[in-house]
Amino acid sequence: MPRMPTVVNGGPRVVQPRYPPNQQARVADSNVPKQAPVTNCDTPHTVTKSIEKIKFPYQRYGNSGKAEKGSGISPTSEARRETVRMLTPFPPDIQAGLDDFKLLNDFTNDIINVIDDYIKDYNANNNSNRLEKIGDVMIAYSVKMTERDAAEAFAACKPPFDNLGKYYRVFNASAQEYVLKPLRQLKEENKAISAVVKDLTKAKETMDKAIAQVRSKPDDAEAESAKTAAETAYNAYVEGTKPQLAKVEGMFDTFSDAVKTFDLLIVQLVVDEKAEYEKMLAANKY
Repeated sequence: MPRMPTVVNGGPRVVQPRYPPNQQARVADSNVPKQAPVTNCDTPHTVTKSIEKIKFPYQRYGNSGKAEKGSGISPTSEARRETVRMLTPFPPDIQAGLDDFKLLNDFTNDIINVIDDYIKDYNANNNSNRLEKIGDVMIAYSVKMTERDAAEAFAACKPPFDNLGKYYRVFNASAQEYVLKPLRQLKEENKAISAVVKDLTKAKETMDKAIAQVRSKPDDAEAESAKTAAETAYNAYVEGTKPQLAKVEGMFDTFSDAVKTFDLLIVQLVVDEKAEYEKMLAANKY
C-alpha cells in the first residue's frame, strides 16, 4: 500500500514514513558486533598450525623426552647439563665473596679506562701544552702592537697560561702516580685471584659431573670413588680460595682511596684554574 501524504497543523505536506514490521528488531540488533568477513588471510585453523610450529627450548621434547627432528639439541645432554649446574651451589660465604670480587674486578677495569682517557687532555709528556702555546702566541704578537694598553693586556695573559700548563702537567703526573698506578696494581692482583676462582670453578664442575654420574649409576664403585676424589679436591680449592677472597675488602679500600685521590686532584685543579683565569680577566682592561 503506498504512503499517503498528510497535513500537520495546516502546514506543508509531510510524507509519513512506513517501517517494515521487523524494523524494531533490526534496531535492537544494531549494537551487536558483526562478524568480520572471512578473507584470504590465514584462518584461525592455519594460524594455530603456524603457532604450533614455534617451540621454545623447554617444549621441544614433549612427553616422550625425544628431541624433534632437526632441533639440533639432545634432550639427554641438555637435561644432564642443567642437572649438573644445579647440583652443588658454592657455600654462601664463597658465593658472596665471588660476587664482591666480580664487582671489584669490573669496576677497576672500567674506572682505569675512563680516567686514563680523561687525563689525556693534560699530557705531562709535552714540553708545552695547549694553554702554554696560547700564551706563546699572545706574547709574540703583543710586542708587535703599537697600542700600548692592548699589548700589555695580551702580554699579561702569558704568565697565567704558563701556570695553567704547569698545573695540567702536575695533575697528569699526580693522576698517573697516585691514581692509575695503584689501580693497575689492583688489576694485577685481580688477575691472580681470577686464576684461583677459575680453578675453583673447574673443581666444582668436575665434582658435579661425578655426582651426576653416581646418581645415574648408583651401584658403580668406580663412579663413587671418582665422586669422593672430586669432592675432596673441591673442598681443598674452597679452603684455598677463602684467603684470596678475604683480600677483596682491603682491595676495595685501595680502590676507594685511589678514586678519592682523583676527586681531590680535580678539585685542586679547578681551584688553580679559576685563580689563573681571574688574573687574566683582571689584566685585560683593554
